[in-house]
Amino acid sequence: MVSNKHLELGLLNFTGLAITQLNFSSSGHDSALFTRKTDNGIVVLLLYVDGMIITGDDSVGIEGLKKFLCEHFVMKDLGQLSNFLGLEVLSSSDSLFLSQAKYMLLILSLEQDSLIAKLNTLLLNPTLDLLLKTVLCSMMLLFIGNS
Repeated sequence: MVSNKHLELGLLNFTGLAITQLNFSSSGHDSALFTRKTDNGIVVLLLYVDGMIITGDDSVGIEGLKKFLCEHFVMKDLGQLSNFLGLEVLSSSDSLFLSQAKYMLLILSLEQDSLIAKLNTLLLNPTLDLLLKTVLCSMMLLFIGNS
């Protein structure tokens, strides 16, 4: 992940540079996503306010992009991506695992009292089957155990 507090100001200029000088294609689905296919693979560039993610399987292309960016912006390479916009990112040689577990637990801890009250109400509902009540009890124990 690369971060730069001044990047936000030059984002529009950068977008033009990325497309014209570096042969990146913009995504039709996300205006902040750019890709470049090469003989060695693909380079993916995702921009977000004051940061970006550079990834792909073309290591030469990735290094070339980083070099180009350093020539046009004051940048800092933050190394292997581990967290982005609340997502935890774990990677292996052939895959990525994205998780929002910490974020979910934070939200649950902030709303713990309200959630426990709602779970109690559900447990008292005579129309719920035993399996669902067992799941609800497990959730309550999880909430109480994390407090």
